[in-house]
Amino acid sequence: FRGAGAYSGYNRCVNGYTIRNNYMFWLQGESDRSMAPETYRSNLIAIVKEMIEKTGVTNCMMLRVGQSDTSTATTKNNIIEVQTELCQTYTEFVMASTLTAGFPDDGLMKDTWHYTQEGYDILGTDAGKNVAFYANNGI
Repeated sequence: FRGAGAYSGYNRCVNGYTIRNNYMFWLQGESDRSMAPETYRSNLIAIVKEMIEKTGVTNCMMLRVGQSDTSTATTKNNIIEVQTELCQTYTEFVMASTLTAGFPDDGLMKDTWHYTQEGYDILGTDAGKNVAFYANNGI
């Protein structure tokens, strides 16, 4: 994601429009399950900091990853814990949704890592409502 091309593309997309709230959304982490929690934390903080500095994004809206299978439960829980901790510790991170935690039991997994389209639709609706509340109330 890093690189001048990504930022110039982002800036072209917002050029000419009045942006009231400038947020980024983060739905990722499953593939980082083998990464040390400290490394995942520092990498994610660096990515968000760079987005804030280069694009004017004010917050990273976290769509926290869910638990897709028990074989990676411990390592994936590390990612879930880091994502939760970042939202509790840094004002730049806001928890937009935790619904994916129930997706495996609700049959909303397409495979081990990906959600069904219905899952993404449900997640997007939930995150949209939560982020609208945040934008209008600051909490």
